Amino acid sequence: MVFHTLENRGQVNIEFIVAVVLLAFVLISTIIFTIRLIPASSSALEEGSIRAKANALEDVLLYSPGYPPNWTSIPAVVGLAAFNNYSNETILGGLSAQKLLMLNTTAALNYSSVKRNLSLDENTDFYLKVNSSGWGSMEYFNYTPMDTQRVVSINKLMILYNQTNGTTKINQTEANVTLLVW
Repeated sequence: MVFHTLENRGQVNIEFIVAVVLLAFVLISTIIFTIRLIPASSSALEEGSIRAKANALEDVLLYSPGYPPNWTSIPAVVGLAAFNNYSNETILGGLSAQKLLMLNTTAALNYSSVKRNLSLDENTDFYLKVNSSGWGSMEYFNYTPMDTQRVVSINKLMILYNQTNGTTKINQTEANVTLLVW
């Protein structure tokens, strides 16, 4: 047990006050640091959610032929991948030129119907652009995002396939495909 004389009592009180002030400073600093960390983690979760939706949309739109696989009118499921009728397989890395043209020319395949067809929620939007030296530049659903920080961009190099009279011919140009999802 420590006995203080009258002249040392003031010193103990000052030390106590300094310790309390330092403790308060550490607590306030920790709280501020934690509060600043919370939005960063929530935006990372949102980014992960958008990226997952973008990958799912890429799989359905670019790597699936849709249903029916060789659709020529309004499909049950929109998919733009080329389909080989003889082997009954999807051509990996190939896009059907006919399906791309139908996407632009068929009035029933507007943005909202394709979005519903792909089972996208109301808060998810996308934009598709296909650039090819042989076909030029084709933009589908010319919507642009409001907030550029939440946009996932997927760029692919693919080949356009052109089917005529049941035979599949390779269009000799490569196509740069850009898919934006937000």
